Amino acid sequence: MTTIRIALANLPVPPTPDRSVTSAEQAIAEASGMGADVICFPECFVPGYRAAGKQVPPPDPAFLDRAWSAIGAAARKAPLTVVLGTERVVDGAVLPSAVVIDRDGTLRLRLVHDFVDRDLKILRSMIRQRNVEIADGYDVVPSSVRVETGDFVGVTKIR
Repeated sequence: MTTIRIALANLPVPPTPDRSVTSAEQAIAEASGMGADVICFPECFVPGYRAAGKQVPPPDPAFLDRAWSAIGAAARKAPLTVVLGTERVVDGAVLPSAVVIDRDGTLRLRLVHDFVDRDLKILRSMIRQRNVEIADGYDVVPSSVRVETGDFVGVTKIR
């Protein structure tokens, strides 16, 4: 069985979209220095969580593309895989989502709430292709992201 070290980026909500990117880049470098293979960020980390009292600029798909590219470059440099809590603009609506960026910096998967069943099948397939076993009692299911370090990855929620 393959052992994967997973870093959970427990970071404060970034004050600006640009700061969300630099914070992610710094966390990726730090996690790599600690021997992590994967780093997972909180929900909507880039560009920042949209909630009452938070000042986040209007949705900007061009900013998101630039942000994902910059974070992909950091993943490639590290090298490690990134599961990034972000958002997507679909038909004018902002949807919480996640992107999976491989250790070579390639954006491999976009998970969007509306398409979670299809995306989970893709994620399960990616895990199997890499010969990573999921321990008994764990699965990739649509309820919340929970990952464990050690001999397995257990995902219980994806947004």
